[in-house]
Amino acid sequence: MKIEKKVIFGNDIEQRQISTSLLERQNLTFRQDNNRVSRKTIGFSKVARWLEYQMNLVRILTSVESTGD
Repeated sequence: MKIEKKVIFGNDIEQRQISTSLLERQNLTFRQDNNRVSRKTIGFSKVARWLEYQMNLVRILTSVESTGD
C-alpha cells in the first residue's frame, strides 16, 4: 500500500508540510462528542434524517463557538 500526498488548493506548499494529524484529531473529537455517529451506542442514528439534523446542529454550534458570539 502506498500513500500519495497531493496539494488540492494553495500555492507554494511543500510536500513535507502536508499533514493529516489535525484533521484526524478533529474527527476523533467529533466522534467522541457525538454518539449519533458512533456505532453500538444508544444514540446511534439509524435514520439518515435524524443524523442530518444532528450534523446541522453541530455545525451551527461549532460556528458560534469559533466566532465567539
